[in-house]
Formats: sequence, structure tokens, C-alpha cells
Amino acid sequence: MGSRHEKQKSKEIKMIPKHTAIIMDGKGRWAEQKGMPRIFGHQNGVAAVKKIVEEANKHKIEYLTLFTFSVENWDRPSNEVDTLMKLLVQTLKDEFEDIFNNNIKLSTHWNWYNETTVQVVDKSAPINIPLILSRQRLAFEGNFYKNLNLSTGLEMIYHTEFKADDYMPLTGQFFVQNSYMLRNRPTANAFLHFMIKRFKGYIRLENLNTLIPTSNSLGNTYNFTAQNYPGTGTWFRVGIWWNFIN
Repeated sequence: MGSRHEKQKSKEIKMIPKHTAIIMDGKGRWAEQKGMPRIFGHQNGVAAVKKIVEEANKHKIEYLTLFTFSVENWDRPSNEVDTLMKLLVQTLKDEFEDIFNNNIKLSTHWNWYNETTVQVVDKSAPINIPLILSRQRLAFEGNFYKNLNLSTGLEMIYHTEFKADDYMPLTGQFFVQNSYMLRNRPTANAFLHFMIKRFKGYIRLENLNTLIPTSNSLGNTYNFTAQNYPGTGTWFRVGIWWNFIN
């Protein structure tokens, strides 16, 4: 028979949850109570997250969910939202370089593809680009029924606000401007890609974000390429490719 200490330890191990979810809230208010700007609270929240991840790994918690941004958060001032997005991406880049811009296997068939670029140009350069450009793809993938290779899921593309080039229809050219700030929603696309032997095809429903009406908190229905030049709405695309071998 095991000792009392061993039994207690075994009981504690059984009590450790398989999945832990944490709502990250109150960081901005905490900073304001200390007389500091709200971003100070968000920056301290990063340190807290690092400790949480380390402890979760230490106690063998298999799944950890962190709720970092909600729909209601879009109602915050645009500069705070933009700063939060920059802080999130920078933290991922600093702390998780081993998984950054790589395929992260979530389970047997679920994969998360993370591509994020931080862009910096010389202040004297005649060009304006977003600081952060990110493409996230969550896909259910695998080989089924021997010959069917399948990948289906949701894709999100986002860039931080920036002073995008304006367009001159008379000359058909874009030109640098420094007065209008372009702010777009994340672009959402649903996809189904498949291959059966030498036959390949795809079905895509793109710009799903345009299904949400314009609002003060969520911005314009359409994403813009330049001031007064909106992009396309939701549209459906189908493509096939077949390789014939003689």
C-alpha cells in the first residue's frame, strides 16, 4: 500500500483539469487605478500570460484557452485597439519564435497556419505600409478514403491601420498621401480544397466580413484599397485542375 503522501499527490494530479480557459479582463482599469495609461496594464498582462503558460506546462494541462479580445473590445478607441493588436503580435514574435510563421498541429486533423510580418521602413522613404500584416488559417485536413486529400476551414487576413496610397483615376496610378488613415476589418474567407488522385479543385466563399453591416464599432462593411475605393463584397469562387497523362 502507498503512503498517505503518495495518495494525496495522486488525488491532486487527478484534480488538475485537462482544459483551462481564462478571460483576460480588467488590465486597463488596473492601470488607471495606479494612475498609469491603459496600455501599461495590457503590457503587464503579457507578463501574467507568460507565467500562466509556464504553470500550465508545469502541471501538464493539455489545453489552455486565453480570451484576449472580444467583440465588445472593438468599441474601444481605435488607437487602443491598434495598440492591442501590435502588442499581441509582438508578444507572439518575442516569446514563441519556435512556432511563429509555422504550421501548428492542434490535433490529428486540425492545423493552425500562422503567417505574420512586422514591416518597418525608413521615415524618409516615399512609401507607407502597415506595421503588421497577418494571415491566420485554421484548417481541418487529412487523407480520407485512401485517395481524397482534403483541407477545409477559415482564413483571416488583417493589417494594422496605415496611410495607404491614394488613387488618381485620370492617370490610373496610385500616389503617396499622408492625410487619410486606412482602417479595415479583418478579411474572412471560408475554403474547401481537395485532391482526388490527379484531380484538384477548390471552393471558396470570400470576404465574409462584408456580411456584417457598417457600424461605429466594427467599421465599414467593405474593406478599402484606397480612400473612396471599396473592395469587392462576398463572392463565391470555384476552380478545378485535372492532369491528363498519355
